[in-house]
Amino acid sequence: MSEESTILEYLALLKAAEKETADLYSYIGQINAIGNPELFGLFSVLAQEELVHAKYFDLLKDFQSDSKTMILDLGDAKESIVAIIEEIRDITKAIHSFGDTIGEEELIRNALAVETSLLEGHDLSAIRITDEPLRKLFQSLKFADEVHIQRLQKFLDEKIKR
Repeated sequence: MSEESTILEYLALLKAAEKETADLYSYIGQINAIGNPELFGLFSVLAQEELVHAKYFDLLKDFQSDSKTMILDLGDAKESIVAIIEEIRDITKAIHSFGDTIGEEELIRNALAVETSLLEGHDLSAIRITDEPLRKLFQSLKFADEVHIQRLQKFLDEKIKR
């Protein structure tokens, strides 16, 4: 397997993690659309932002194929991303099983776990990528994860105060 195909596989995994997260958030929003418009709004926005993040990896794929400067020491990075995807899928299955009977706090805590995992994956990618513009993109994604965590935590804190 060539280095380029390995990198492309890694980028595909990163994109899949973002897409799975968007699907999860969209579902959480949908099951709360009528009963909890605030939660619906929060997760609808987060889902859209995750879809934008997924599209970044298509751009990275195109950029990478034109650039030989992107070098990635994959090490255990691919395994890490696969574990994140599995975590997202497990949470999605649990939420689908229980549907709208899952409490608001538990939904938020699950989303916080997902965002924390994504943040760690983006941080690991930023460390492993040697190309500076791409490293900055991963740092931006990490910042976006931090913003999502702050939004979710604020929502949870306000819920607890009520």
